[in-house]
Amino acid sequence: MDNRNRAKRIVNMALQSSPPPSSSTSTNEDFSSDHSSYHPQQNVEISTELEDSEDNEERRDPEGAIGNLGEINHPDFDEPVRGRKRVRNFDRWAKNIRKRKRTAGQEYRIVRGSIVPAKVFTPGVCSYRFKCSEQVSSENQEAIHVMFYQLTSWDAQTTWLCSAIKTLEPKRRKQRQNAQNPSRINYVRQFMLLDKRVCKSFFLKVIQMSNKRLDYALRNKKSVSGIAERDKRGQHVPANKLSDEKLNWIKDHINSFPKFADTCKTCDMLEIAIKAEEDIETCLAIRVQKDQHIKLAGEVRNILNDYKGKVKTDESILVATFDLKRTLPLPYLNTGEVYYLRQLQMLNFGIHACTKEGEKVLMNKWPEHCGARGSKEIMSSLHYFLEDSVPDTVKSLCFFSDCCSGQNRNWNVLHFMMFLVNKSPYLETITMHYLVSGHTYLPNDTDFSFISRELKKKTDIYTPEDWMKLVRDCRKQIPFTVRDMKNKFLDYESLTTLFKDYQIVLREGAKISKMRKIKFCKGLSIISYNDDYTETYETVDLKPNDMDSETFLCDLKNYIPEKAPETRLISYQKMQDIRKTLKFVPLIHHQFYLTIPHVPRRGGNQEAQDDENFFACCIW
Repeated sequence: MDNRNRAKRIVNMALQSSPPPSSSTSTNEDFSSDHSSYHPQQNVEISTELEDSEDNEERRDPEGAIGNLGEINHPDFDEPVRGRKRVRNFDRWAKNIRKRKRTAGQEYRIVRGSIVPAKVFTPGVCSYRFKCSEQVSSENQEAIHVMFYQLTSWDAQTTWLCSAIKTLEPKRRKQRQNAQNPSRINYVRQFMLLDKRVCKSFFLKVIQMSNKRLDYALRNKKSVSGIAERDKRGQHVPANKLSDEKLNWIKDHINSFPKFADTCKTCDMLEIAIKAEEDIETCLAIRVQKDQHIKLAGEVRNILNDYKGKVKTDESILVATFDLKRTLPLPYLNTGEVYYLRQLQMLNFGIHACTKEGEKVLMNKWPEHCGARGSKEIMSSLHYFLEDSVPDTVKSLCFFSDCCSGQNRNWNVLHFMMFLVNKSPYLETITMHYLVSGHTYLPNDTDFSFISRELKKKTDIYTPEDWMKLVRDCRKQIPFTVRDMKNKFLDYESLTTLFKDYQIVLREGAKISKMRKIKFCKGLSIISYNDDYTETYETVDLKPNDMDSETFLCDLKNYIPEKAPETRLISYQKMQDIRKTLKFVPLIHHQFYLTIPHVPRRGGNQEAQDDENFFACCIW
C-alpha cells in the first residue's frame, strides 16, 4: 500500500497543472483484453508543469536520442529503438569510385595521386590490306567507342570483347626441318567491327585499349561457350578476416551491457510512478502520458529536419539554432590545485545557421567580466547575427532553442523578436520553437563537441585570445566564425517600456512558460503561439492598451538600443583565487588578470592589500 500511495502522489504532481477542459481533447485509448498492450491516441492531454524551466547544464544525449526509448515498447516499433549507427556505403568508397571511372573511361586519380586522363576518341587510320578505315567510317568508330564505355561493368565489357573477336585454329602450319624451336602458335584471332574484319591495331585504336587488357579478357574465354569468366578480383577471403561466429560473439558481448538513455525529470518521475503503481489501468495511463511527452519532443525535432530540407531549395527561409555552451575556465591548466579555485570563466554562445548556400556556425565569446549569461547577451549576439550573416533574400527566419527561462524564453526575448521583424527591411516573419525540456539536443551540441575534442590536445590556455584561436582551429573542413563580444553588448532594457506590461499579459491568459511555438509577423502588434507545435494558434496583443497599432509600430521601428556597460565586477573572493593561479601563468599574461574589475575588499587600503596578495601568490 505504501508503494501505491507513493505512486499516486507522484501522478498527482505530474497531473496537477493540466490545461483547462476547454483547451484539451478527451483521450480515447484502446486497450487489449488483458491490458498487456495499449494504443495511444494523437490528442492526449500532456502535463507541462514539470517543463516550465530548464537547467542550462542539463545532460544531453550525444547521439540525439529522444527520451528513454530503449525501455519502451512503443506501438509504432517492433523492437526497442536504438541509437543511430553509421551504415557502410560501398558506392561512396574512394576505390570503388576510382574503379567506376576507370571502367567508364573517365578521368580518375590513382592511389599515388597522379591523374589518369579520360579516354578520348580519335579516328583510326589504317592502310593495311583490310582497308579498316574505309570499311568502318569515323562516325561508326565513334559510336562503337561510346557504346563500349557505356558498358560500365567490367564483365559486360569483357563479354563484348569476346563476342567481337573470333579465335580460330591456323589453317595450315609450315613444317620446318631441324627446327630447334617449333612454332607455338595454336590459334588465330580475327577482330570484327560491324561484322567486318579489321586489324588488331585499328581495333585497339577505336576502343582506346591496351594490349594487356585485351589479352586478359581473351585468356579467360571459355572454349566451349565462348563467354569469358566473371571477374574474380577482390573476392578472396583475407587471411586476417574474423569469422562470422567471432563477429557475432563480439556483438552479443557489446549488446549485453545495459543501455544508457538520457532522460528528463518528467520521464524519470513518470517511470518511477509506473514501477510503483499496482493498478494496471493507472499504470497504463501514466505510460500513455510518458509516450505522449516523448512524442511531443520528437515532433519538434521532425519540424527542424523538415526546415533543413526546405532551405536547400528555398532561399527565402533561414533556419538557425542557438545555445550557450558550458563555461570555459581561464586559465585552463592541468595543475590539480587550480581545480579547487574559482576561475575566470569564458562564455560561448553558438549560432548554427542553415541556408541554401550551406551551413554556417558562429561562435560569440566573451569573458564573464564583460558580460553575464542573461537575455541581454543573447539578444546582442542575435542582433549582430542578423546584421552580418542573414542575406537580404531571407523572408522567413526560424529559430530553435532550449527553453531556459533566464536566457531564451522570457518576455525580453519576445519583445526583441518583435522589434527585429519590424525593424528589418526584408524579414516578414520570425518563428521561435522551444524544444521540450530534457530533450533539447541541437546541432550546436555537435559544434561544441569539436571544441571539447580539440581541448584534449591542448595543455595550457591563458587568455581569451587563446580560446578564440582554439575555436577557430578546432574544425578544419568548415572553420567556425568567431566573434569577440567584448565591449559590443547592447542594452535592450528600455525596449520593454514600449510594450504592454507583462503582468497585464499574464492576466489575459498568455503564460510564456506554456508557449512552445511563437510567431511574429511584420506590421502586427500581436503574437501567435501554441503549446503543441501545430498550426493552431492563440493570439495576444503586446501593444499598450492606450496606444494605437500605427504609433506602436512606428516607435518600434525607430527604437535604437543603447550600448551596455563595458565591464561588470566580479567578487573579491574570486579575484583572490584568480591571483593564486598566477604562479602557474607566464608573466607576460599577468597584466590581463590584474586589470580585471572586481568588488573591493571591505575596509582597509585596497591597493596595498592587492599588492600584498599578488606578491604572496607569486612566491614559488
